[in-house]
Amino acid sequence: MHNLVSVSIAIALATMPWVLGASITTIVCLRQSISGGLSSILIGVSGFIGYLVIALVLRASDCYGKPLLSDEFVVAFVLITIVFVMPLFVYTFSQGINLRGGFLGWPILSIPAFYVAWSAAMNLQNPVQGWDVMGYWGQQAYAFIEHSDASWEKPFQLIWDKHPITLYLVLAWSGWSASITDLGMGAVVPWFMCFLSLMLIVAGFAWQSTRSVISTVIATMSLISLPLLENHTILAGYGEIFVAAAIVGGCALISIGITQSSRTFLVFGLFLLLCLPYIKNTGLAYAMPPIVAYAFVAIFFYSRRVFLGIAIAAIAFLAAIWQTGISVDLGILSIAFDSEQRIINFGGRELELNSVGTNELFLTEITSRVLNQSYHLGLSLFLLSCALLPLVSRQDRRFQSSYIFILLSCALLILMLWLSLFTDDGLRHALPGADTGHSRLSIPVFTLISLLLVKTLEAMSNKIVGPVTDN
Repeated sequence: MHNLVSVSIAIALATMPWVLGASITTIVCLRQSISGGLSSILIGVSGFIGYLVIALVLRASDCYGKPLLSDEFVVAFVLITIVFVMPLFVYTFSQGINLRGGFLGWPILSIPAFYVAWSAAMNLQNPVQGWDVMGYWGQQAYAFIEHSDASWEKPFQLIWDKHPITLYLVLAWSGWSASITDLGMGAVVPWFMCFLSLMLIVAGFAWQSTRSVISTVIATMSLISLPLLENHTILAGYGEIFVAAAIVGGCALISIGITQSSRTFLVFGLFLLLCLPYIKNTGLAYAMPPIVAYAFVAIFFYSRRVFLGIAIAAIAFLAAIWQTGISVDLGILSIAFDSEQRIINFGGRELELNSVGTNELFLTEITSRVLNQSYHLGLSLFLLSCALLPLVSRQDRRFQSSYIFILLSCALLILMLWLSLFTDDGLRHALPGADTGHSRLSIPVFTLISLLLVKTLEAMSNKIVGPVTDN
């Protein structure tokens, strides 16, 4: 009984950043009478941001000489969370929840709860097994916990600084919260909570776009049944789920911003994408395709002449970089290209450009995308969405823009990953039988395809019964 109580306390503490962020947003949504689908997206995004904020707070306090991994901070954190959670219980008991499509209505709540509960149970029962967290991230998090418990004069310094400190600190918070139990560093609860955020974002986006129970369930089940996403939720420890949450949340908000002509959602979505470099060393590479896709849509539908001029200028700029090279160092963001040796320095790695045979490329791609069943129907859904472009072209401009934005974001992310095979490091981690690196790095794009599935279902629904008018 004592162990059960201590484990429950550890889990509650590990989830508190997510719960606090989600609770604040829920209160705002209730006060503003925001629709159920949009509320679900914002709650999922805010819970995810809660972990980024706790990492920022831990880092800032460490730099100012006031460690926060302490009982005093936990008590204050718990009290603040209770202050925001209690009004939700009061509202629920006094007003109830509208189960006919209102705030967080039943189409969203109808997603099979047992599937999520099973994933949560497996996440807690299985120890951490991800190579990154076992080899580096877990050690860094443990070193930060020891640093906070000891007397020190200087801020914590990363032993292995290839990645930003953000996820190290998220893991440190989770591990320290579980130190009172036998879970130890194995309590990687934030990874499951990111999975939950992804589910809420996709379910909310589907309901907001289609107002269809069937479409909402299909899109959400398509997401949460992704084999490799499921695996990375249960055997947590890699950073791709956090990257996926930022990309899916950002693209969902930008898409809604396009359809509703809302600058607020556009800015919020772009902000999430710009958080990616602070999550993982390759974050900038993942952030640029959706940003470029949005710029393409905004400029293309504004003026074809302006678009053509910018496209020519961009091609000329890339050609100049290929010939002369480039070097940019902004602290956490640094990239360089040596045009003579054809070497790229990015994300703490030195990547040498190589020529790769066609057969080798094809075998690597078909194994990663299809044969190893990491993403079941993901590639087929992407190709189906491409085939529906003629149908989309006959619908209104705002829907066209949002559809093309998500489709182009997926296409550019796939292109980016494919181009990585022309580097020595990228190919080494992608060859069949060598590593699952290429599949693992593809998690963000195939979770994003769940949003593309929503737009595909919306396009077919618009053709049959007409567009949803209450957005």
